[in-house]
Amino acid sequence: MVGGALQLGLTILAARLLGPEQNGHYAQFVLVFNLVFIGLNFGLGPASTYFVASGRLTEAAARRISVRVISLITALLGLVTLLIWKASMIRVVESAFKIPVPLFLWGLAGGVLLLTFNQMLAIMMGGHRYDTVNLLNISKAGVPLLFIALLSLLVAPDSLNLSIAHTAAMAVVLMLSIMALTGASEKNRSAELMSEKSVGSVLHAMLGYGALVYASNLLHYLAMRGLLLLLSYYSIPESVGFLNLALLLLEVTLLLPSAIGQLVFPQSSTTGFDRRVIEIVLRINMLIGLFLAVGVVLLSIPVIRVLMGEAYVSVGSAMMHLAPSVILLAIPRILSQVLSGQGYPRYPLIAAALSLVVGAILAVLLIPRWGVLGAVWAINAVSAITATVTLVGYSRVHKVAMCELLKPRFQDWAGVQRMLAKISRS
Repeated sequence: MVGGALQLGLTILAARLLGPEQNGHYAQFVLVFNLVFIGLNFGLGPASTYFVASGRLTEAAARRISVRVISLITALLGLVTLLIWKASMIRVVESAFKIPVPLFLWGLAGGVLLLTFNQMLAIMMGGHRYDTVNLLNISKAGVPLLFIALLSLLVAPDSLNLSIAHTAAMAVVLMLSIMALTGASEKNRSAELMSEKSVGSVLHAMLGYGALVYASNLLHYLAMRGLLLLLSYYSIPESVGFLNLALLLLEVTLLLPSAIGQLVFPQSSTTGFDRRVIEIVLRINMLIGLFLAVGVVLLSIPVIRVLMGEAYVSVGSAMMHLAPSVILLAIPRILSQVLSGQGYPRYPLIAAALSLVVGAILAVLLIPRWGVLGAVWAINAVSAITATVTLVGYSRVHKVAMCELLKPRFQDWAGVQRMLAKISRS
């Protein structure tokens, strides 16, 4: 939650420092930054969390595998980028998507740092080291905010300067994560030696499991954030910035279910996991999402006008139309993590694939005519399909009716009180 608040602060600061066009270019940097991470992780992060949490792999062994795989990925990315540069194809990317070449290159570099950072966190999540992960997640949002704030005091900010500062901040945060992971691993050298024999045999199974989760994450990301690429092609950079800001604000409204899903994923593979508690939490989140959606419809434009200025009122309009996604996306943020953590990643994959196809068709039809709002309506369709397929998958796995999952109950509040009492005792 703190990390999300800091991310919101970074979003507002960037909008205040940059005009709509420059903010649009910075949004393109962030898009490349995230696409590198989501496109090149190959499911290694979720697989590491799942295998470490289930006891099939030690943290030290997962770290050694990560070093080898990420080193290979980085080398291949560098080689491909060099070939693209030599063939002058990078100018084609610049002209088609209106992204300056330096921002594209800094996005590639930052994406590799983000990929490595999230892999360190995935291993620690598997080891149930939630306090450390929380602190590092806060630093992932807080350090870039600090770097960009300091930069604004030294030079006139533009999209390139902010991109460089963001990448440098990620390098610092990565070093902190490496220190946290290796420091803990050094305390148990015997476990590292014992795990060496199991690395080769487990890697194949990790890649098999991780491939499904990877494909699911990639397709879902493309179904949502990939619309920024289409918007870059059909529209001007300002529109990309407006949609990017709206999506970032949508993520803020989903902080609670996202945090729950992050914690549920490594725990759902344990023997003591009680899915009924998660179903209670899901219903409570749906009610919270309903109230948030009403607030988004009523307050988006005046709040955006106060926080970012009159030039960004279009962001508020986009947020108003995104209100259905505030409710719908709470479902997969929780249940998809349960399904993946229990060894059923195919259902989130089906949801992501179907939503990508339908969303892309709608986007191609709507964006040329309606711009940002057309992209927003496509996102709502993606949210509805993802939520529906996830509910169907969870219902089939656990033999529970969908209406029973979502129907509010008076005893849910008693369940929440018991959870809070348990937390206070611990």
